[in-house]
Amino acid sequence: MSAINPLKLDFILLHYALKDKKFTLELSKEIDPDFLDPKLQLFYSILMKNFTNPLIRDILSLQAIIDYCEQHNIPPELQSRIKAIHKQATELKFEGVAPVTEDFRYYLTRVKRRKNLEVATEGVSKIAAALTKDPNDPEAANTIFKSTLLEINAINRVEVYDEGSIGEDVDNMIAEYEAIELNPAPFLGVTVGFPSYDERSGGLHKGELTLIGGMEGSGKSMLMMNWGVNAWLGSNTVESQDNETGHNVLYFTLEMPRSNKGEFTQGSYLNKRVLSCVSGLKLWDIQHGKLSTDDKQRLRQTADFIKNHEKRKKFHVVDIPRGATVGDIEAKYLELKEKLEGIDLVVIDYLGIMAAGKDADDHLMQGQIAEAMHEFARTYDVPVLSAVQLNRPSGANNSLDSQKYNTNRVARSAMISQNANNVLMIETRDNEHERAGMIVHITKMRDGEKGSMILTKRFECMRVIDEVPPGEGDEDESEDISILENDFEELDHDK
Repeated sequence: MSAINPLKLDFILLHYALKDKKFTLELSKEIDPDFLDPKLQLFYSILMKNFTNPLIRDILSLQAIIDYCEQHNIPPELQSRIKAIHKQATELKFEGVAPVTEDFRYYLTRVKRRKNLEVATEGVSKIAAALTKDPNDPEAANTIFKSTLLEINAINRVEVYDEGSIGEDVDNMIAEYEAIELNPAPFLGVTVGFPSYDERSGGLHKGELTLIGGMEGSGKSMLMMNWGVNAWLGSNTVESQDNETGHNVLYFTLEMPRSNKGEFTQGSYLNKRVLSCVSGLKLWDIQHGKLSTDDKQRLRQTADFIKNHEKRKKFHVVDIPRGATVGDIEAKYLELKEKLEGIDLVVIDYLGIMAAGKDADDHLMQGQIAEAMHEFARTYDVPVLSAVQLNRPSGANNSLDSQKYNTNRVARSAMISQNANNVLMIETRDNEHERAGMIVHITKMRDGEKGSMILTKRFECMRVIDEVPPGEGDEDESEDISILENDFEELDHDK
């Protein structure tokens, strides 16, 4: 089998760029036009200029590409070349088959290494020429060497979001403060309908990753769903609509089906849980057709409310397989962003059943997923909410009471909590299923205080409510914040 020639390697990348947004996104960040053969650079530039245009953010069809050429006075002979390139890249086969998804990073790395070698070779030639010209003066050669290193670093660059000195920004920060002081409401994050959290944090903020941790069966997915539903509803209720508040929520479910797919069932699925949550009706009664006459009327009223509210704000659910990657999330996000007219919150249920890539160790994989989630949040300036599993504390006896809560409790990888801006942990006590209260500890908040919240569980209605159940707040352990430890305290005890 002969090696792939450089031009065919470039066509392979163009094939990926035309195939899927997730590939186009990565190429737009990592490959400049001059990485490719000169005959392909115009085609690639047109593709990427439009994909990175905030008003477009899509892969142009051949018809749109030709229209772009005509609008920008690109000569007919170049348009003919562009048509030929599009055809060849779209229909490309290698060893009889089209390039497969799993090989994308391999081919991308090959092109970057080729560019790296090209720059290094050119740099060495220039340095040799400078030293030949004046063997006693290394300054010219040093300048070329530094320039070559900068160019090589750029080939393997990490994207910079913003830069500058703090002095350049102080006037902007003063203006920002005065605007917030005058009217703070527009500057809040996505509020989750829990004053005990919203007043402490200002909501879920753009570019931040927030994780809800809990042991199995603790209600972490329930709490996360309630936050997503509350963000979507805003202050709207079945009884009262203000038509002013609420957010577009994109909700990924990896563990539970989205719907019944048109087949009637008594089983549970996410949309039915949301219906129970919004209506306040018991899920079991909805599942088994046991509603009273009044509750049945309430169910219909809730359905009408949801359809009406969704004319303004969407709660869009994507049922995606276990083992999906953040790249899969990103591709679907890009696909739906314009359709939903903006996405205010992304919820992913949940991190522990996603995949980072093939052949990664489990603890590394989970850390890489958290890192990619945070990078996704920053890249698209959107808050991301997900959940993680907590370890059973080391050395614990049969009792779950008085266990300690800090970021070391996050299962599988310390990198998970390191990549999160905010971490909340649901306390699990002995006989937890018999308790009306849910104690949630804020173990990490980048811009706020740690602390605890006591909530009310109404799991039969798929709800968690920001109220303290009668008598729950009187329990000593509920008020004892000593169970929130310094992140390294457990490690010190283990020495």
